Amino acid sequence: MLERAPGVLQHRVDVAKRRFDRADALVSLAQAYLRGDRPNRSTIEVVVTIPAASLQAHAAPCCGDEAGDPIEVGTMAGTFVSPEAVRRLSCDAGVVALIEDERGTPLSVGRKQRTIAGALKRALYKRDAGCAYPGCTHRSFLEGHHIRHWADGGETSLKNAALLCSHHHRYVHEYGYTVELDADQRPRFRDPHGRHVAAVPARPAPQDLGWPHIRAANAALNIDPETIGCGWDGTPVDYGAIIEQLLTADEFS
Repeated sequence: MLERAPGVLQHRVDVAKRRFDRADALVSLAQAYLRGDRPNRSTIEVVVTIPAASLQAHAAPCCGDEAGDPIEVGTMAGTFVSPEAVRRLSCDAGVVALIEDERGTPLSVGRKQRTIAGALKRALYKRDAGCAYPGCTHRSFLEGHHIRHWADGGETSLKNAALLCSHHHRYVHEYGYTVELDADQRPRFRDPHGRHVAAVPARPAPQDLGWPHIRAANAALNIDPETIGCGWDGTPVDYGAIIEQLLTADEFS
């Protein structure tokens, strides 16, 4: 235990990586179970049924748009899912194409294809280092996002992808935000009104407020154990004399 203490201390002071909470730990255990002995497989496997046309941008209404058929939604275990939610889920997932006839009878089933494979995900982690949304510090449980969705013909490549946390991934699907790569191949975001989302400066590193810092800051005061020493010598208090003085002061006031 004594040999491990320095490593544990270093882990605690390492501010480059966001610490997990118990919810993050539970998600990590669940994802590890789903991956099994294949670390590059999809972290989530959810069966969603939706017409292929509804995955395309013109058929996915967002932020009050009335375009698209509201009936053409996804279904998942008896629950209806909006086209934009399905587009978000399929950005970084395993996709299997199933062709049905007009009566719902399966005609053919394709092989599962990983939309963002492990090599591309590693390249995204190298380039973005974390969630690409300005000010976000999440570095774990990130999802690959197709800037132009593969359902709209977008290619699965580094120049058409960005790394986002699950929270900000909803921004560019359900909430009407857009993302593009600038000349330096860095993701840049616009809000639903077309305004650039300004970059956020790094959080200031908290200064060391431990006892060495406190002692150094107050060294000029020459504080010692006698500085705040009480002048009382231990003599019992004469409460009668105190009350008499108070009455006298009240009488002449």
